[in-house]
Amino acid sequence: MKQENITELNYEKILKDSLKAVLREVLKITEEQGLPGSHHFFITLDTTHLGVIIDKSLKLAYPEELTIVIQHQFWDLEVNEKFFEISLSFDGKKQHLHIPFEAVTAFTDPHANFGLQFKVKVDKKNVDETKVEDSEEKIIENNNKLKLEKNEEISSIIKNRDNEISNNSEEMLETEDKLVKSEKDSDKIVNLDNFRKKK
Repeated sequence: MKQENITELNYEKILKDSLKAVLREVLKITEEQGLPGSHHFFITLDTTHLGVIIDKSLKLAYPEELTIVIQHQFWDLEVNEKFFEISLSFDGKKQHLHIPFEAVTAFTDPHANFGLQFKVKVDKKNVDETKVEDSEEKIIENNNKLKLEKNEEISSIIKNRDNEISNNSEEMLETEDKLVKSEKDSDKIVNLDNFRKKK
């Protein structure tokens, strides 16, 4: 059967399928040989998913979300392409669960400090338009701010330089005035001496 041509890439589905493949492989290894070493798993599932089959008591206790722990006590783990089944103890009572991989929202292995979130959403409009526009506005705003700060810095440098030049000019003028006054005084002294000699 010929596969239908893909006209648009569904990145959300591609990402989910890739991540679910990791979960499926981990559970398959556990099914075949048990938990490797100290590894243990926390798996969160959406109990509102139509494919989830659990006891009514669990459904009432966890109407929206349930996190199961695969560690010390678990039985009858069976992994298939679309779902997995497992028996776990809840309040001392053994319960069998049928969980489609599509219903899993999160997976964590605390021993490996590893986790996966399956609520992946790629909104092309938001990414390409809104977020990009916001980023561009922030970049322009930051650039304008930097330009303003740079101009203020340059203006401050020029102002300080002008003040220094002005101060130096005033000092030079004062020095020149003193020199001129000194020269005049010297002339007066010489002239007075000459006058005394003449007298």
